[in-house]
Amino acid sequence: MKNVTHTTSLPDVIEPPAFPLARRKYLAEKIKPYVMDEAAKDILCPVPSELVCEDVTDAVESVSNKCQANEEAAEEVMEAKRKAPVCGYCKETGHRNQIRRGTPLYPKRKADFEDM
Repeated sequence: MKNVTHTTSLPDVIEPPAFPLARRKYLAEKIKPYVMDEAAKDILCPVPSELVCEDVTDAVESVSNKCQANEEAAEEVMEAKRKAPVCGYCKETGHRNQIRRGTPLYPKRKADFEDM
């Protein structure tokens, strides 16, 4: 049998070099949205600290542009109103050709209906 020696000491820790900035930016922008676990997102794809200062000004501009676009869209929606109802009997706007319990609600049709 060979001589086997056991040690209790661990080998030296080798620190891997950091990813280049472009690679870290790619991971944070493109891969991070697909990480399922919320806690793992910041571990696997952290936002590079070099980009945080640059991105803050970009983010503020982006948010203000989005807010302005949302306000414009909301104004367009508020301006768009429903069309007035059109009667199927006389083709006038403002009322509908409704019949309840076999009797027309529109006075002109009601008179024509009663004349029959």
